[in-house]
Amino acid sequence: MFDLNWLQRSTTREQYLEIRAALKKTGGWRDWQDHATSADRLAARVDLRRELDAATVNGKIGIIDSGMDCDCAQYCHVSRRDAMSVIAYEVYAKRAYAGAEGPMSISLCRPDELPESWSRDLAMEAYENGRPHVVYYNA
Repeated sequence: MFDLNWLQRSTTREQYLEIRAALKKTGGWRDWQDHATSADRLAARVDLRRELDAATVNGKIGIIDSGMDCDCAQYCHVSRRDAMSVIAYEVYAKRAYAGAEGPMSISLCRPDELPESWSRDLAMEAYENGRPHVVYYNA
């Protein structure tokens, strides 16, 4: 069996494919995937903590929610909140994505650099422009 610590981010694609083929033959591919997923999740949380720290000013953080709902209304909502822990942010993001009615994204920003909130009804704009059957969405 391969030493999982040997597989690093600097591993080339050829090395990765070789390891993957060997692990699939021995039946260890699923174990390696679970291990890699755990390591990736931990690395993502460390990166998130860095982003949260970089966006925090005087105990406040800016959050930008943007996307489009099921009625083709495009929006960008901004908010200033108290500084968040990684767990608090994950709960906030999970709830936001669970309640989303279409594509959306959440971004972090310093509170002093927040843009203005806005929204557009793309379906109404399409109707007014004479093309009620086509909505153009600019992400």
